[in-house]
Amino acid sequence: MWLEDLQSKVASTYSNITFVKSEDDKRIKELIRFLEGRNPLNPLYPNKWVIDTVWVVDGAGYRVIYKRNNKGKYKQEDRERMDDFTSPFEQYVREGQEKSVLIYHKFLSLSESEQTLLLCLTRDTEALMSKQKHIIIFTESFSGIAKVLLENSNIVEVPLSLDYERREMLDIYRDVMPIERNLGIPLIEGNDYDSVIRATSGLNLIQFESLLFEGTVEFIIRQHKPIVPSWFAQKKVEILNRTETFRIYHPKHGLDAFASPKVLKEYIQKRIINVIKHYDIASKIGVGFPDGLLLFGMQGTGKTWLARAIAKEVNVPFVEFNIASVMSKYVGETEKNIEKMIKILNEIQPAILFIDEIDAIGLRRSTVDLDSGVSRRMINRLMSWLAEPDKKVLVIGSTNKPEQMDEAFIRSGRFSFRIPLLLPNYETRKEIFKIHLDLRGAKYDGIDFDELARRSAYYTGADIVKIVDDALFYAFDRVLHGASGSSEDVKVCMDDFDESFKTNIININRNSEQQKMYIKLAEDYGTDVRIIDIYKNIEKEIRGEWDDDRYKLEIIKQKIKGD
Repeated sequence: MWLEDLQSKVASTYSNITFVKSEDDKRIKELIRFLEGRNPLNPLYPNKWVIDTVWVVDGAGYRVIYKRNNKGKYKQEDRERMDDFTSPFEQYVREGQEKSVLIYHKFLSLSESEQTLLLCLTRDTEALMSKQKHIIIFTESFSGIAKVLLENSNIVEVPLSLDYERREMLDIYRDVMPIERNLGIPLIEGNDYDSVIRATSGLNLIQFESLLFEGTVEFIIRQHKPIVPSWFAQKKVEILNRTETFRIYHPKHGLDAFASPKVLKEYIQKRIINVIKHYDIASKIGVGFPDGLLLFGMQGTGKTWLARAIAKEVNVPFVEFNIASVMSKYVGETEKNIEKMIKILNEIQPAILFIDEIDAIGLRRSTVDLDSGVSRRMINRLMSWLAEPDKKVLVIGSTNKPEQMDEAFIRSGRFSFRIPLLLPNYETRKEIFKIHLDLRGAKYDGIDFDELARRSAYYTGADIVKIVDDALFYAFDRVLHGASGSSEDVKVCMDDFDESFKTNIININRNSEQQKMYIKLAEDYGTDVRIIDIYKNIEKEIRGEWDDDRYKLEIIKQKIKGD
């Protein structure tokens, strides 16, 4: 329990400054209730450290004071505005009563002068300790706070919420709001409260409480129809997605909708998916949770698609990290965004974190100009977290530039699996055409998938998807202009694909050269020789599909179109 941790740290150090890593108002209320119960802040001196007065001050400069009455209970005084020109810490030192605590929260940052004062107070036993006074600062992140101040203060980590805490809150809520007893109808469908507790991991207590209220309103609006547990899961995603730093998705399609060589699918299934799905067995044998998967290759080869397919197969949250949004111009905000994401991931794990274009943060130090050390601090924090042995988060990164990645960033232990995704072979191309026609619900007749595969040698997966989409458009165009029957009867045919191939410009020469380059990179950075050998064979196979005259003619046509 974090309050016990707070007690033990105050008792075992000489510092009367404590930083609590949380911005949940429920935690502040917990602390006030704890102190009100005559629990001493320092259990080594139970009579001396019973707190009689609590100041609660926010970053806007408003203060609420709680004073113990003759019955031993805290009485809350009116909220008041503090002096705008004086630090709340300075005012507390000057005006705060003995046996008191200042709780400071909801601030943007601590100024340099405030940090200097706090550092002085950590070493000034006369100002605080001798008067049994203590300063507790609640903050979402320690970024922007001087290292020397943190080293001389107490640090308390607080979870967003634990399963038993949410269960206790749910039980209390059901007692206070006796809708179920009065109506004889369960609030949650099937009384499945265990699923609600699981579905709300990653929320802090105040967010969970707000969902309970919202769920009750939903229950009433829907004329007392019980809420399904998945409603809570969806609402959690909405709450967590309010940040621009990351988005949580529940992918729709698994590996059956991802076309690739058989060896690659088997590798992903055995080394990644099976271990995550059956980690209880794997861990007993000594197999570790998959740490990192780096997917590299040319654009349009399905890196994002594969990452989402893996998440679907293992049925865990898929968190997509937005690199651009995390880089803030405000001091400390970038690190705060990273810390928040890591904290939520640790709470909702097992999970998958996907970082597209990971080279934006993982480039070699010599190849990137790091603004004010922000990027480097972010990378260092991510590298530290990636190497944590107990985390159950599979980090999947995608890049087109594996040769520019910092080797320390992608080493084994952080990204133990490094897999190339390159051009599809003949059978895979056929599969891509079929999958994407079916995913779009298209009706088709007389489609020669062998012919489509032959005509799409040296196409990426994205190129083929574009051919499919345009073929569907030409089918739609036929209906619109009366060349076919109703939209209910129309089927995509080979003529539609003929039009699509005619109107799309695919840079065969570029794709061919990139395939050769990435095969070389796969030899340098890949981690499984069988996958590398497969792509070498695919390159030979695709090259064999083209005779010299046809290959040269196609390139000439494309150059003419380009001109």
